[in-house]
Amino acid sequence: MSLLPDDVRREFGRECYSYVKVTPRGFDIDDEIAERLRGRVVKAMVIRKLFEDGALICDSKDGVTGREGVVCAQCRHARCRPMMRIHFLCAGINLVIDLAPTSAQNLVALERRGDVSLETAELDITVLDRGHWGEVTFQVL
Repeated sequence: MSLLPDDVRREFGRECYSYVKVTPRGFDIDDEIAERLRGRVVKAMVIRKLFEDGALICDSKDGVTGREGVVCAQCRHARCRPMMRIHFLCAGINLVIDLAPTSAQNLVALERRGDVSLETAELDITVLDRGHWGEVTFQVL
């Protein structure tokens, strides 16, 4: 017999996530700006986002099927952006960061070097101020 109800076990068995917004000034985590983060990538996936007048109107968590069940390859909206979502383990917290294409290319370039295993590498990530957007850069510690 278990002393804990199923709903309690489920709630405490879940991973905790903090969603991070990339800004020109750095990483916005719960309205606080961090100039750099140190940790490792534990998961990466392709997602898609479509914004209209600054509002997210459609997204795809798998890069294949959109919010309303529309298949992305059939929709092919001109402003729909492919992005890479990474889960970045930093000080025991799983940070979820959506990388714009340029930032994602920086991570892919690091992996393509061949001497880095993203599964184990400790990384220092920072943001380059590109005016109205920030570009994430990756460096092996």
